[in-house]
Amino acid sequence: MCWRRSRCARRCISVRRSRAAPFELDSDDRVVVLVAHPDDEAYAHGALLARARTCGATTHVLCLTRGEGGRPRASVDARRQLAERREAELRAACVAVGATPSLLGVADGAVKNDEATCELIRRLLEQLQPTVLLTCGDDGVYGHRDHLASLQLARALCGVLGDRAPHHLVACFPRGLFTPLWRRLRRSPFIDPAIRVSDLGVEPDGQVFRLDLDEAERRVKRQMLSCHGSQLRDSDPQRFLLPEIAAWVLKHEWYREGSRAHL
Repeated sequence: MCWRRSRCARRCISVRRSRAAPFELDSDDRVVVLVAHPDDEAYAHGALLARARTCGATTHVLCLTRGEGGRPRASVDARRQLAERREAELRAACVAVGATPSLLGVADGAVKNDEATCELIRRLLEQLQPTVLLTCGDDGVYGHRDHLASLQLARALCGVLGDRAPHHLVACFPRGLFTPLWRRLRRSPFIDPAIRVSDLGVEPDGQVFRLDLDEAERRVKRQMLSCHGSQLRDSDPQRFLLPEIAAWVLKHEWYREGSRAHL
């Protein structure tokens, strides 16, 4: 059984690329986002999810953890409460963009490209039959181990699925955008020490699909970010992570080809 979209599907979305043909979505596409934590789906993929919904594609968010590691020194009870809150935030953000969420329950900070997790995701992909799979890129956004593991899982699954594999795209960001956050967090156990500052971000070359948000998409993305109140200062999406990061992600999304099968 092949998961590819039908040839007669209505094309209605294109994502600009500086060279070569644009990447297109259509009404027969089934888009699955694989993320490590609640809020990753919003800042990295919210606009593309909104565009997919506009043309009638189905969208699903697979979130590996419940985000309880955001306060590593908190008590067990506080971490449980944070997990419940962040799960509710993810579900609200998915309602805002018209996506269906699934939380896989892996421990935050402990995502691994192992057989059990790979098999769990494989079974979900067999059910969802995505034509497009979205993940983070090779830098883990700012070197987060869970982000890197989610990419490794996606690549392993695309290899297992072979000619049934979805089109894998990875979110990427301009070089330097996440450097201040990396400098702040680099001594955290969640940050992979193998990731150097020079590894963070990409240049906007001909391999980057550039999605510039229109006002409706900005509104949806702001709404998605607003749902993640536990991660915001003063409940303000303009202050998500750092002001310069929030300003960029509310205007743009960038993608590159993901698994080697699509390079």
